[in-house]
Amino acid sequence: MYCFLTIFALISLKEADNLRLGDGSSGILANTKYGTISGKVFSTPSAKEFYAFLDIPYASPPIGKLRFQKPLPPEPWKEVLNATENTKICWQLRLRSEKVENDPRENEDCLYLNVYVPKDPSENEPLAVMVYIHGGMFSFNDGTFKSYKPYNFVERDIIMVSFNFRQGPLGFLTTNDSVIPGNVGLWDQNIALKWVQQNIEAFGGDPKKVTLMGHSSGAVSVTFHMLSKQSAGLFSGAIAESGAGIHQPKLQSFPKYFAYKLAHAIDPKMGEHNSSAELLAFLLSVSPSIISNITKLYMKGDLRFSNPVIRFADLASRYVDVYFYQFSYFGEMNANRDVLDEEGLGKAAHCAELPYLMYYEMDGDTKTYPKSDIRMRHILSDLFANFIKYQNPTPKRDSRLQNIIWPKLNSNTLLYLDIDDNLTIKENPRYYRQCRTIFDKYYEHPLTQLN
Repeated sequence: MYCFLTIFALISLKEADNLRLGDGSSGILANTKYGTISGKVFSTPSAKEFYAFLDIPYASPPIGKLRFQKPLPPEPWKEVLNATENTKICWQLRLRSEKVENDPRENEDCLYLNVYVPKDPSENEPLAVMVYIHGGMFSFNDGTFKSYKPYNFVERDIIMVSFNFRQGPLGFLTTNDSVIPGNVGLWDQNIALKWVQQNIEAFGGDPKKVTLMGHSSGAVSVTFHMLSKQSAGLFSGAIAESGAGIHQPKLQSFPKYFAYKLAHAIDPKMGEHNSSAELLAFLLSVSPSIISNITKLYMKGDLRFSNPVIRFADLASRYVDVYFYQFSYFGEMNANRDVLDEEGLGKAAHCAELPYLMYYEMDGDTKTYPKSDIRMRHILSDLFANFIKYQNPTPKRDSRLQNIIWPKLNSNTLLYLDIDDNLTIKENPRYYRQCRTIFDKYYEHPLTQLN
């Protein structure tokens, strides 16, 4: 059964027999289904040590004829694989400047994941697992240690897994037939979840206690996997932050049109007079950097967050346990504070809470932040960790969480937790009840378009 904190959902660890300290030359070793890997010891800012295994291949490189195709499992290896550094990310859309150079790590061979394991967990049991899907409009960002740090989770005895997946046209282009099947970025995520099920015990994790978590487009992905039969049984809980699978911009009604539009933007001779096979042959001959960045011609859209997120939570609450929250806290640590410089724009921007959870866009040094921000980091991390471990963000009254008991959402009450200096139970987020009738009457139901 799925539970989720809005939108939310869930796992535990011991030092497993096949996770062992090697000698000085081989480092920390773990035996996966595909071969042995060597990691290293990292430390959190509070000096808690954890094991880090970076750039583990979870699929075969999607290069050559595998471009635009569903991922295949990785080939086994015989020698110990060095998994101590992030060296590759998937191709990115350039957002800010035409003059920005490509990241040297960008590569079509990019389907790698990272596993972060608490070194000395407090309990001698398989640990809870959180698999994180990064955001970025399905067009940019990555799952590397530099981007999303596991400190708050390993400190709470949770294994964290993060990964790259194909984005932009390389991940989501389709001809609406078997030539370019489409949504291969979501299939990358699916095979990563299967890898976790097959291998997480090698790191002391419990495959029956996997929580899938994502932010923004990563949250949209989370809700897609909740709806997909292909991902059934691969996780037991879900946390969707600021995104849901009924975001209209995430679903294309005419995907084949955009595939030809992409090809035409690269070469005006290409058009709908060409067959799907001709289109594929042309796109296989083009540099991935050109394909990735041509998305700026058509991938932009009006991202609508609040109503679709609440709507998804409302619908899901009829079938599963849902915990809904709104992050209202406005601190120095908030991401995108500059968006709110203008008076009247509210307190928390999109992505505001990520630094409190992931050290997002931070170097890990918290000494310059006020005590209230550090307090909020502990509150938010405890709520998330409780849900991941117990499928309940407040399993008991806790003075650190202001003795609050977070109620489940239902369509009648629409109760939610407002996360601010004070934790407060409120009703009817964003006046959703008043908007719901209009929403149901006029909003195009995009789930009928899912491929």
